[in-house]
Amino acid sequence: MRARLTLLGLSLKQLATITGWDYRELRRTANGVRAVSLRTFEMIERIEDLADNDLRAMQETVEAGSPVVIPHFSDEGQAPYFEDGGVMPGSYWHAQAGALLAVNESANVIYTEGEPDERHERPSV
Repeated sequence: MRARLTLLGLSLKQLATITGWDYRELRRTANGVRAVSLRTFEMIERIEDLADNDLRAMQETVEAGSPVVIPHFSDEGQAPYFEDGGVMPGSYWHAQAGALLAVNESANVIYTEGEPDERHERPSV
């Protein structure tokens, strides 16, 4: 669970924030006190699918000759569930940029710092 979240650029606290779930329960699961629930397993898979789609969009942006612009900040994200208008944290986008650069070292990734209202916009990919 922790390894998969690390690849996604997410901490347990961030997962709790973007899903609205209880952090203590997630921590118990990550520490092996509780088994990984089907709900948690499925949510991580859904976020991995989202990451695959975002990475694909970043690759298409680069192939079109445009830079990928991602936020420089790293906050906790925003609830509700990410599919329902929540916002993925900056660290998620940094992990996606790292995955992009791992397969395309010449990709142009621009880190931007915006005003607080702009920080919650989806990166331009």
